[in-house]
Amino acid sequence: MATNYIAPTWRMPENGNQSKSSNYSLNFIPNSYISFPAFSLTGDFTVSFWIKPRAFAFATIGDAISSNWLRIQNSTRTDLDLANTQTQWESGATFTLNEWQHVVLRRDANNVCTIFRNGIHYTNNAPTKAGTFANLDSFGKKSSANYFNGQAAGVCVFDYALSPGQVETLYGDLTSGPGDPMALPTPPIVYYELGGNANLTSGSTLPNFPNLSVGGEVAYSNYSVKFATFDYFNLNNSGIMGGKNTYSISAWFKLDQNASSAIFSNWYGGTSVNYLLRYNTSSGLGIQWYVYSNNVSTRLDTGYIPTIGSWTHVVAVKDPITSGGQIRVYINGVSTFSSNSTNLSSPTPNKNQADQIAVFSSGSNFVNGNVSNVAYWTDTALTQPQAEEIYNNGKTVDLNNLTFTAPTNWLPLDEKSVYYNGSTLRARDVINNIDASGINLQEENMVGDAPGSQTNGTGINFDITDLEGDMNGSSKNAYSINMADYGDGATNPANSGRSTEVPGNP
Repeated sequence: MATNYIAPTWRMPENGNQSKSSNYSLNFIPNSYISFPAFSLTGDFTVSFWIKPRAFAFATIGDAISSNWLRIQNSTRTDLDLANTQTQWESGATFTLNEWQHVVLRRDANNVCTIFRNGIHYTNNAPTKAGTFANLDSFGKKSSANYFNGQAAGVCVFDYALSPGQVETLYGDLTSGPGDPMALPTPPIVYYELGGNANLTSGSTLPNFPNLSVGGEVAYSNYSVKFATFDYFNLNNSGIMGGKNTYSISAWFKLDQNASSAIFSNWYGGTSVNYLLRYNTSSGLGIQWYVYSNNVSTRLDTGYIPTIGSWTHVVAVKDPITSGGQIRVYINGVSTFSSNSTNLSSPTPNKNQADQIAVFSSGSNFVNGNVSNVAYWTDTALTQPQAEEIYNNGKTVDLNNLTFTAPTNWLPLDEKSVYYNGSTLRARDVINNIDASGINLQEENMVGDAPGSQTNGTGINFDITDLEGDMNGSSKNAYSINMADYGDGATNPANSGRSTEVPGNP
């Protein structure tokens, strides 16, 4: 683990901890907790977490009506409520205050519930509890009581019973730190790293905690940018596709309302137009793809209506070869729409106008919703199999690791590439340094919501001061205050997130 920027803060592990899998935790006080979309556990299951409590009688995981929860009542007693039936038992484990400990609740195939502490299995008075551990929606409390007071990290849930060896692997050691749950043969269905990957804001907005393992699968991005009317990104360029004969553009979007919305554009009206992809609510139009070439605007109306509140992936292509020139749109890697025109065999002119994201360039058709992973391919007409590979069964993918040509420009619009410069968000092009300036975009516009990254949590009553550079076997770690992820804009452009100057090597 190296120095890493997670908006709006740098994580800077102490040198001796660089290789450890986890170096940070989250500080809880009464009335602070993590809220996430409810899930249920049936059959055998495992709940795992790290805690450093300051007081006992705290719940770790629970539901909204105090019917299902796990509580550590005192140094030796564990309480489990399942379907409103409480069991109190002395498992044999001894919990301690002000020390890190790894705790695992496991129910096996015979419905027998046992506790592991720091990799050791305790089976005293193990209760048999059948039924569904249901509608779990928070960590750090049950209903509105028994708040956790202390530090926590590494909350993960498995839909199977871990073996003692797997629990020991998860516990880890002092050399490598806590074990990585994603390295197990079958990863967890839910994994909140908390301090290590939390997007903690410095203001009063709610921080996001991405679920790093949705059903055991991982998306490249865990965050996106959420837009409203008058919000957008300007790439401050002269049009990526200006003068190009062949090109493709890819993006993910999720709309909050059924309104006409421009996903990306270089379309300023009159003859100052290049290309535009938008959703048009007018009857029969749906997702539209406009391309200007040979002094003519060619338009493809797909009629496709995106599902409001769900992520949609779209690839728009200008191909000068197929049928004497063709524009195509691939939606979610499957749906194919095309239109032929000999005008498309000519290049798109260079109008020296800036590309924009989430707005029609004339200042209309604002996106009210989310956009993620906007990428441009110059001199490449993507095919349907390639669009399907980018779609990746509904999950964002590393576009530098495709089986075909990487994009010319790529703005992931995620926690790894977006930073706040003190006045607005900036979005890095992680390939070719065409960074975008946010208009009316602030830290709270970075949200823990991305294609294939669901069940993300929301922090209640947390801010940046609750980030702790402290985890089992890892201490003296730092994090930044008021340090944005950018260079000086000239010698050190904002593509790396850090200065390229090294002492003794000007």
